[in-house]
Amino acid sequence: MQESKLGLKIYYLTKLIRKQIEQNRNDTKFTGMQGQVLHYLLGQKDDCEIFQKDIEYEFQIKRSTATELLQSLEEKQYIKRIPTSYDARLKRIYLLDKAKQLAPEVEGVLSDIDETIMQNIEKQDLDTFVHVLDQMIDNMKKAG
Repeated sequence: MQESKLGLKIYYLTKLIRKQIEQNRNDTKFTGMQGQVLHYLLGQKDDCEIFQKDIEYEFQIKRSTATELLQSLEEKQYIKRIPTSYDARLKRIYLLDKAKQLAPEVEGVLSDIDETIMQNIEKQDLDTFVHVLDQMIDNMKKAG
């Protein structure tokens, strides 16, 4: 019998989560990935400077993917990118009011997913899993 590959199981779980996120959205205000980026931006303090490179790092996506993602959020008027005064090449990402109004919806979709994946799992098991998962993420960041 072939041994189970943990990385493939995590990949499969990720695909299932993404599929569920897409299905749980009530409308087409934003895609699943746009919702994840909005959630990240909504969680930042107002005085925190966020740039495209931060999105690339946080979501482990290519520059071109981040550019397309941010352009689509800008077209929907959820964000605005404004050059900094100290370097015109750097554009700070600002959340617009339209995005801030989506906060409950974005949070709701992600909370529903969390509820689903944590069903029937004991708190102690979940705490251990989260701890181990954080270690795995650190290991992969160090390796890559």
